[in-house]
Amino acid sequence: MSEAEKPAIPGSLPEAVVDEWGKQFPVIWLLPLIALLIGGWLVVKAIIEQGPEVVIQFQTAEGIEEGKTLVKYRDVIVGKVKTVRFAEDLTHVLVKAEMVPGMERHLIESTRFWVVRPRVDSGEISGLGTLISGAYVAMDPGKEGDESREFVGLETPPVIKSNERGTVYHLRAEKASSLSVGAPVYYRQIAVGQVTGYRLAKDHAFVDVDVFVEAPHDFYVRRGSRFWNVGGVDVSIDPAGVTVELESFASLISGGIAFETPLSLTDSEQAPEDTVFRLYPNYARTREKPVSRGYRYRVDLSGDIRGLLVSAPVELMGVRVGTVMQIDPYLDLETKQARRTVFIELEAEKMLRIEERADLEGEQLEKAVGSRVEVLLARGLRARLETTNLLTGQKIIALDLMADAKPVKLVSRDGYPVIPAAPGEMEQLGEALTRTLAKLEKLPLDRMVRNADQMMISLDKLAQAASKALPSLVDETHEALDATDEAMRGIDALVAEEGALGTEFYAAVRELQLAARAVRLMAEYLERHPESLLKGKDESP
Repeated sequence: MSEAEKPAIPGSLPEAVVDEWGKQFPVIWLLPLIALLIGGWLVVKAIIEQGPEVVIQFQTAEGIEEGKTLVKYRDVIVGKVKTVRFAEDLTHVLVKAEMVPGMERHLIESTRFWVVRPRVDSGEISGLGTLISGAYVAMDPGKEGDESREFVGLETPPVIKSNERGTVYHLRAEKASSLSVGAPVYYRQIAVGQVTGYRLAKDHAFVDVDVFVEAPHDFYVRRGSRFWNVGGVDVSIDPAGVTVELESFASLISGGIAFETPLSLTDSEQAPEDTVFRLYPNYARTREKPVSRGYRYRVDLSGDIRGLLVSAPVELMGVRVGTVMQIDPYLDLETKQARRTVFIELEAEKMLRIEERADLEGEQLEKAVGSRVEVLLARGLRARLETTNLLTGQKIIALDLMADAKPVKLVSRDGYPVIPAAPGEMEQLGEALTRTLAKLEKLPLDRMVRNADQMMISLDKLAQAASKALPSLVDETHEALDATDEAMRGIDALVAEEGALGTEFYAAVRELQLAARAVRLMAEYLERHPESLLKGKDESP
């Protein structure tokens, strides 16, 4: 194209406008940016709404599956297991679970986790529902402690949940017997609690048992309450005879504990939590010890005391008033006899009436018991051994008022007031036997024996003579009986109606009947005609 053909350029051309915004941020990137913002918001939202994660330590992961096993509280889903892995030392497994939002404040140190699966324990079957739904991790929110995200799971379900009301007590037993965790605690044969655990004491001398008594039944656990083991069948032989005790069929299988408060201590205050009680092996043992503080007395016994044991009853005229607490044997050098000092404790509740011991405590109560003993000693109180069971030979200390006992005063020996002793049953029997033997020794036994021998010889001779004469005597006796029988038959024939005497007898009887009839007719006539006695009988027709 020549210069002439080129278009003419106007003198003032419009200038192009440069779009600066479009040059700095291309519109094409707007959509990815919006998508990024939305994604970020979703991530932030997910982070904000994400629940807390906890790590629970279990011995095994039996029944737990990643992404499937749920965490529940009261059958409501509160989380899900995310991962299951071994600990570094392979001694246990660590289960990581994500909890639902809002559970943060319940994840504290006292919160407990355990795996719910089918179990048979303490005679109870639980978790059968998990046979279909699968095992799950149960949660029991704690009540106190700092927030925590790491927990040690329980291998067995807790007996007491945190939402259950009641009181925990501790018992000290000589041995565990048939107790098990979850065993029932009975009050008047009704289950009101459970055994929550047991273990050896630190010194291994006892077994410490923890029990939980539900509210409001814990109100009846008093400081003076007695706990005893009711597992199995308890057969005991005591002065009252043979006793067989069975609390319930459940306790026969899983064991159990029962408690009650003696009537004299029902007004004592309610036992606070963590109070320690003694666990007696059976109900009979709870009655052996004084129900309250006893006051110690001394009894010096002689002779054989086999059958008398520590904790044996002390009875006053048949009523138990105390307990044998200690038996100390010693040798009396003066009498050269083995003697035993028996220490007994008398209970104020048994020795004094309610009005007599009201408002008395401590030393005053002890003096009141001593005054009562002094009064009884003045009336002949004595202590003696008494056998209460001939089968087992069990003995007790019996306090009796003896008519022939001299009044004595209450004295102390080695710091203990003394109750005088009287011979026991066996000693009395021995003394009676001794007196009888002494009398026998004074008898002329040799002469009595010779006379008895001669008497026996005479009796033997008499028996021999009688034996020889007996056949003829028997014959004579038979003849006499035959003669007697013959005579009786003759008499019967004679007095019969057809006999000689019988004919005359009956004729006389008939005449007497006729005479009696004539007399009766005459009497009747005189009754109708009394004038005939003066005028004679009227012969007119």
